[in-house]
Amino acid sequence: MAQLGWIAGIGTLLIFSFIALYTSTLLADSYRFPDPVTGKRNHTYMEAVEATLVPFFNDILALLGAIGYCPMTVYFPVEMYIARKKIQRGSLRWFFLRLLNLACLLVAIAAACGAIEGLNHALKNSKPFKF
Repeated sequence: MAQLGWIAGIGTLLIFSFIALYTSTLLADSYRFPDPVTGKRNHTYMEAVEATLVPFFNDILALLGAIGYCPMTVYFPVEMYIARKKIQRGSLRWFFLRLLNLACLLVAIAAACGAIEGLNHALKNSKPFKF
């Protein structure tokens, strides 16, 4: 804070205090979910998170994993291997490496479709951010 100075330091403190106020208000609203008067009590933070956010969390992670899987895990390493070993285009080894790329791309697409279907199902069955 000393390096930010008086104005930026105080401004940063105010921004973080408003963020803390907002998140604590959300947590207080989720103490009884879905209704603030008759809803089920959530005694721990994890119970509150499970009651409000878990239908989306696994599907969002699955979608992010499916998007990052193919290029980072398979495509780039295989391309680097082909370039480093100077595998000739059209050879049997080149063909099987390309086939591996295609198979992993299809797996990633199927996983992304499943994650999107799960998100769609979760959105139909719950009403996020409505307390």
